[in-house]
Amino acid sequence: MMFAASTFGLRWTLTAPPLYAVVPKEVAGFPSGVVRLPGPPDAVLVQAAKNGDPWAKEALFRRYGRYVNGLAFRLLPSDSELDDLVQDSFVEALTSLDRLVDVNAFSSWLGSIVVRTAHKRIRRRRLMERLGCAGVRKSTSTRSPR
Repeated sequence: MMFAASTFGLRWTLTAPPLYAVVPKEVAGFPSGVVRLPGPPDAVLVQAAKNGDPWAKEALFRRYGRYVNGLAFRLLPSDSELDDLVQDSFVEALTSLDRLVDVNAFSSWLGSIVVRTAHKRIRRRRLMERLGCAGVRKSTSTRSPR
């Protein structure tokens, strides 16, 4: 699937990730070697992801993965649940892109999904603790080992 859009007079075509370029030494003002190119704007990526482009979804994940991971760590510092929270947040966001009204507000919308998902996990954990279902119970057997 190919998605094309025009933003600020630039035409973005999403067929393969244009992430890096080799810059020769003779180009003034640029460091030589491999340089990271700026990707398409969020609005272009979100619109392409809404149309089902898997590369655009991966690009959004790569762009916002550290942001979501940092936000999730501040809300839920338990390492055992951190990866699950990040994954659940991205799954929720990428499957409900049709509910996103302003494509330019993707980062704040994604942040609200992370906060909501973390609060659900915290509520669920507290409920399980009240019910006595959390963690592994130690054996209360009085038998002595043989």
